[in-house]
Amino acid sequence: MLCVDNVSKSFGNLKALDHISLRINPGEIHGLLGMNGSGKSTLLNILSGNPLIQKTGGYSGNMLIQEQDYAPLTPVCAIKAGIGIVRQESALIPGLSITENIKLSREKTVPFTKRLLGSHFAYIDKPGHRADIARLFKHIGVDINPEEKYQNLSIELKHFVELAREIDNPRLKYLLLDEPTSSLNKEDTQKLFKILLGLSKKKIGMLFVSHKIEEVLSLCQNITIMRDGKIAGALASKHADIDKVYECMTLQKRVKALRKTLSSSNHPAVVLRDFSANTPMERIKNIHLEIFQEEIIGVTSLSGHGKNAFVQGLMGLCETKGALIVNGRRMNDLNPVRMVSEGVAYIPEDRHTMGLLLNQSVTENIAFAAFQSHNKFLKKFPFNLFRMFDSDEARKYAEDCIEKYHIRCESAVQKTATLSGGNQQKVCIAGAIATNPRILIVSEPTRGIDVSSKEVILNIFLDINHELSTTIIVVSSELDELKQICDRIVVFHDGRIRAILPPSASDPEFAKHLC
Repeated sequence: MLCVDNVSKSFGNLKALDHISLRINPGEIHGLLGMNGSGKSTLLNILSGNPLIQKTGGYSGNMLIQEQDYAPLTPVCAIKAGIGIVRQESALIPGLSITENIKLSREKTVPFTKRLLGSHFAYIDKPGHRADIARLFKHIGVDINPEEKYQNLSIELKHFVELAREIDNPRLKYLLLDEPTSSLNKEDTQKLFKILLGLSKKKIGMLFVSHKIEEVLSLCQNITIMRDGKIAGALASKHADIDKVYECMTLQKRVKALRKTLSSSNHPAVVLRDFSANTPMERIKNIHLEIFQEEIIGVTSLSGHGKNAFVQGLMGLCETKGALIVNGRRMNDLNPVRMVSEGVAYIPEDRHTMGLLLNQSVTENIAFAAFQSHNKFLKKFPFNLFRMFDSDEARKYAEDCIEKYHIRCESAVQKTATLSGGNQQKVCIAGAIATNPRILIVSEPTRGIDVSSKEVILNIFLDINHELSTTIIVVSSELDELKQICDRIVVFHDGRIRAILPPSASDPEFAKHLC
């Protein structure tokens, strides 16, 4: 059994954890729910031996694994004790292959070279590694080329590779899963659940951290709910329901964002004719589509079937063919700079790598794109002799955005890296809106965001569309969210448009075209 008894942790005057206790039995999948800032990440960092915990004064309380004291100072200590972790954000090395990442620090060597040359100079058993990974992928039902570079994978597949690395550890006893379904569609989520249930049968205990209440209730035997660093509730899943859990997490009733009136425009903002796009992991072929002004249109598919290629092709981030017409102009030289010049803003799925300057302030992140590409927030000089950033104007604009979009931060000068996922996404949105876009493209906008922030963000899109008449293209795996806010939903399958459905279409109708 993994026991956490009265664990507390402070960062300066901030009490991040306040006497947290929980138990995870061998083979149990234990759900951990809570809003951003409730203390879930701090608890995971303590359990996984994150050095940040010791650098900031350590923690109080006790932990046990199989009745033995457990106090990991480093990740190596945690691994040796049988603790594995799959983090929400990628933690593996982009330039290495899948096999190299999974076997990193656990390499097998060719026996006779080890005897001849010693362990430091022995040859790595690459054929043995490939055979191990092939067996592992077959066992968990994942179809990926083990020699593919990790950096070429979609975010969905990266999560399966990180999970495979932990499963490959023969010492594994307890697995910590931080938002494991945040970037997965329903098909991949079910595949993940099947893998986790298989681990459960092998008596691997799991702590399943998530914002998705429905998934936790369906998968986990017991759940713990955190709020403001404390245990707000603990119960068996069979005795819980979604609305009560939501209220326990947030102290609010659940209210969903909902589009009240559908767009009736027939003037196209974006036209694709015989359009194709090719990325390392998926492609779309011969697409014909019109997206109308002031419309909110959703785009979805199963993993690898086209939604990611669609958004990358639309922004000129990959090789494309065919015609793309934006605001009546044909994009002959398709690239991100050209799209931005045509009034298109893009909020990428991977906000940490592509969407934010994490070590810069909230103000700098909100103002950056508008300053660089639209000459906003400039100090005025005679004859335009100089180009200088007007930090006062930018800060005032950022403070207005903080209030308007309910960005929870200490001030506009706070570093963006210190914000929760939901607030980072609001900063991304504010930065995109600062460019006054005619068209806004967003990819997986609610990935890794708590349930309350999701509804806030969906309402922001509805407000932007209504107040600014912005055409919005939402590319997402979250079909329920698309049905809440979209006028139409485009369904891709095998790189082609299989159907364009109204949000009122039934789940079986969507499933028929997705699969």
